[in-house]
Amino acid sequence: MALTLTITPAGRAVLVNAQTDGTRAVRIARVGLTATAFVPGQSLPNEIKRLAAVAGGATAKDTVHVTVTDASTDIYTVRGFGWYLDDGTLFGSYGQANVIVEKSAQSTLLLATDVQFTDADAAQITFGDTTFNNPAATLDTLGVVKLAGEDDATAGTDTQRVVTPKSLLAALNARLGAAAPTAFVKKLLGLTTAAAFRGELGLKSAALKDDGAGNGLDADTLDGQHGDYYRAWANLTDKPTTFTPSAHAHPWSEITNPPAQATRWPAWSEVTAKPDTFTPAPHSHAWSDINNPPMQTQRWPAWSEVTAKPTTFAPSAHTHAIGDVTNLQTALDAKAPTQSPVFQGSVVAAGGAVQIGAAGGAYATLKNDGTLALNGGTGYALARIGASNTSVGTRLTNGLMPSIDGISGTGLEGSPPLLVANGGNASASAVMAFLRESVAGGFLGLDTDNVLKWGGWTMGPARRVLHDRIRDAALDGTTWVEDLRVVGNPVWHSGQISFAAQGNGWMKFPNGFMVQWGTYLSDVPWNEGTGPSLGFPMAFPNGCLCVQLTDYNTNVGGALWQQYDNTAQLTGWDRTHFTSYIQYPGGANANRWCGLTFFALGY
Repeated sequence: MALTLTITPAGRAVLVNAQTDGTRAVRIARVGLTATAFVPGQSLPNEIKRLAAVAGGATAKDTVHVTVTDASTDIYTVRGFGWYLDDGTLFGSYGQANVIVEKSAQSTLLLATDVQFTDADAAQITFGDTTFNNPAATLDTLGVVKLAGEDDATAGTDTQRVVTPKSLLAALNARLGAAAPTAFVKKLLGLTTAAAFRGELGLKSAALKDDGAGNGLDADTLDGQHGDYYRAWANLTDKPTTFTPSAHAHPWSEITNPPAQATRWPAWSEVTAKPDTFTPAPHSHAWSDINNPPMQTQRWPAWSEVTAKPTTFAPSAHTHAIGDVTNLQTALDAKAPTQSPVFQGSVVAAGGAVQIGAAGGAYATLKNDGTLALNGGTGYALARIGASNTSVGTRLTNGLMPSIDGISGTGLEGSPPLLVANGGNASASAVMAFLRESVAGGFLGLDTDNVLKWGGWTMGPARRVLHDRIRDAALDGTTWVEDLRVVGNPVWHSGQISFAAQGNGWMKFPNGFMVQWGTYLSDVPWNEGTGPSLGFPMAFPNGCLCVQLTDYNTNVGGALWQQYDNTAQLTGWDRTHFTSYIQYPGGANANRWCGLTFFALGY
């Protein structure tokens, strides 16, 4: 993209010819560089250097290609540049906030830019050093071009890049097909007569018939209209009513009826609404530029020649070395150092505070109200000692910790407001002490078995587990009996009782006692004789104490239900199962049995 150079008023004055009706040729001798961003058309602020190795030439009526080189070891950044004439006049300048180019000590600067003018003829601008130039190539100018890739060659829209054999092949393959034309098509292309062409295609006399427009046939029409109908503007549909022109420019010769002033630069007398005065921009002059200076301007004035001198001079901000101040080093040596000072006696901060650490980071402050606080007055007090030597309003706060069951894995395990640790000793507990002075004392903390406990001190050599609820399922029977008692007796809770509530189920108590139950139904009526041998839902760990059987008649009210009067009798058991016998009391009709329920106790 071309950079738009803004011509300065001085440059414009040089560019206008003597007749003020056009431009004259100017020669750019040097290019000045700056690292400071500025508004184009102004003087270069903080100019770095001026380079004479500059070449260029017009590539269009309003565009100049300029190349600047610097083979020095200088290091700098360029955000703007200015063009200077032979006499040092700043012809024009350009600046921007972003970096245009950067130069290192080992590199050679080669700044090649296309500069565009909005109101000047680029052909009138020449350059001092013409031994090198790398303009962009055009139809009329030799120069540098870019190579077209396969996509560019296939699209066929780029007017700047040139086609390579590889990209040309890709474009031909995209349009004609890979490896096209075929041998057959090549043969057709080599034929010299229409007859030979028709013969190769196998066309006979039909190919000589003229069925085109004007011969009374409609085979070559579309909706009854020939092609020239659709080329007429009046016959086109959905035409836009207006056409937005693209950005473009016109030379004076293409503008119809321009005012007289538009053909040249206006004379000063023709300019309207001119200001009465012009505030000069900041600048300087050589002595030779000043007309009729007073005598004193030929030299620096003597002090006696200066009038209206002030009687006193307020010094500006400045510094002095320690040696410039009388006895300063001696006075400083008698004072405490700022690092690791050693004080004799008490340190008193009357009405203030003693601060430990830098205010920019974490620090502690001992304030005059007896508070030891973190991060000064806006922090939280670690401890505060009142007039009666008692702690007043001490609190520990950080606001970082989530719920206790959510702390693990967050990285905050070691960051609570208060951390009581064992110092890395695996044989030590981490506890806090509580003391009712002259009455009783005790400890609370994480014991050596990693269980939260309390006890000791005036409570004797005992430690007790601290439980939050009686339903704590983590306690086994032994721990529970030892640690949770009501008037000296152990208390059980539901978390210790195992329970399976299926149709055939069981219940196990903390002391190992078990209750089991179940139901057995026969698929067919059971006659007198050896009954079923049934296993318990769970084998008793040690043994079965007793089993109770009850007959279960499911045919009450059914056909001949009176006949279902056999009974099941227990014949034996062990810790895994029991056996039975079906007995009927006698009589012809008493010979059927349905099932039973059982209830067993064990441990």
